[in-house]
Amino acid sequence: MMFRIKRRFLSWNIVDEGNRLVAKIKNKRCLGAGKNILDNNGNIVYTTDIINLPKPKELWNTPQARSYKILRGKDIIATASFYCKKEAKDNVHQQSLILAKLNDMHVQTPYGIWNIVRQKDNSIIIQNGNEIVGTITSFFALKAQKLNVLSKIDPVFIAGIYVLAVYMMHETDSIAV
Repeated sequence: MMFRIKRRFLSWNIVDEGNRLVAKIKNKRCLGAGKNILDNNGNIVYTTDIINLPKPKELWNTPQARSYKILRGKDIIATASFYCKKEAKDNVHQQSLILAKLNDMHVQTPYGIWNIVRQKDNSIIIQNGNEIVGTITSFFALKAQKLNVLSKIDPVFIAGIYVLAVYMMHETDSIAV
């Protein structure tokens, strides 16, 4: 199934090939990473959020110090883990101000463990083992994004996976104050 992702002010609409709304992504709060995933009737089905872990395992400001979740009510539906591309020295910690891009994300889903991989053109491939479950076109192109997934996958759940991919793409962005 092919979907288009239409960016709106503080939200995204996911529409099918007939331009019918299948899911909507809205911010939970005005500020913050949390998102509500709504079905085409406007009901909140899933929420996503970045949760800081109480005791970071390594450095404070790394993907390993956070947990990325898709929730249905209070039940955790999917959990994501991010992985940085290792440097030549096999070290994921950067000494410079520029952090390494996150290239890989493993998501434990009801459909199995999915591997979400960033491509050189900043597009995404979603895999379940060797099977390609879906693709997302480049995040940094000026045209509308397209999301192509297998028809057996719930489009509202895929909207949650899209949010996790957004988290991955922007995790190492610098924040200027």
